[in-house]
This record gives sequence, C-alpha cells and structure tokens, in this order.
Amino acid sequence: LAVAALQRGDAPWRWGASLLAWLGVGLVLALRTRDRVALLPPLAVLLLGAAAALAVRAGVDGSAYLAALSLCLGEVALLSAVAMFYSSFSTPFTTGLLTVGTWLVGRSVDTIASFPKGALDAWLHRLLDVVAEVAPNFHLFVPGIRRLGEHGPLGGPWAYVGTSWAYGVAYATVLLVAAALVFRRRDLP
Repeated sequence: LAVAALQRGDAPWRWGASLLAWLGVGLVLALRTRDRVALLPPLAVLLLGAAAALAVRAGVDGSAYLAALSLCLGEVALLSAVAMFYSSFSTPFTTGLLTVGTWLVGRSVDTIASFPKGALDAWLHRLLDVVAEVAPNFHLFVPGIRRLGEHGPLGGPWAYVGTSWAYGVAYATVLLVAAALVFRRRDLP
C-alpha cells in the first residue's frame, strides 16, 4: 500500500516519516515489554494502518489490496487444514514435507492441468489430470492485483474472493473431517 502511494505521487517524506514513526513505536514498546513476540501482531496492524492511511491520502483504491490480503488468509487457512490432515497420520517431519509438497503442487495445478496432450504419454497425462483434480488449488488464492481489479462475469473482486473462500472452506472442511476420523481411530485402543 505504501509503495502504491509512492507510485501515485505521494511525497516520499511521508512514507519515510511513517516508517520511522512505526520503527520508533516498535522500539519503545520492545524495550518496555517483557514478551516481545506478543508485540508483533499489534505492530503489524499498526504498520498496515499507516500504509493504508498513506494509500488513502494518495488516492489508491484499497479494495483490491484488501481482497488480496483476504485471499492470503484463505490460503493460510487451507494450508493449515492440509497440515492438520497430514499430522493425523504421520510424524512432524513427514507432515512438514507433505504439506510443503502439497503447497507446491497446489500452486502448480493450473500449469499441470494445461499441459498439452501430445507432450506427454497418455498414462502420464491422465495421472496429472487426477493430481490436478485432487490437489487443492492454491493458485486460486494468488490471482494478481490486475485480476482483482477486473469486473468479471461473476462481479468485482469480492465475488472472486467469495468463490475462492467458498472453495477453500469446502476443501478444508473435508480435510478436517478426514483428520478427525483418523485421529478418532488412533485414539481407540
């Protein structure tokens, strides 16, 4: 948001002054607080608020940025459900590897689905089609700022955010129910 404000022609000194003020507040609070980790969320919200104020002052439309932030939260929620599912039947190290692997595949689902049929063997193409259908599509949560600024057939950016969140909630629900069933079987003697 602060960079968008600078690109819109806002005075660089405002951006620098806001950053210095945020750093000063953070330093004072860090020196006076015992639990410095607990300071991170309020400082992050303060920095977001300062950047949003700069963007509003410069005339930046913040709805696309807010939509992108909402999609980031949706991606994290879905990835957390994936990790919870894997943790229901594997060790922590394996859970981490499987989660990262699922995230990498999920970010590549659109590319996997668009492979030309002649470039691969038929069995490999069918396998990739199955992977593209089964893997969570994390690419939905990173559409780009231009896509969020468009008004497509479903409406504006919030319609896209709503459909992406609906997909994420449905997928996460299935994963969490499956994880609960696996946990229940593990807890029985």
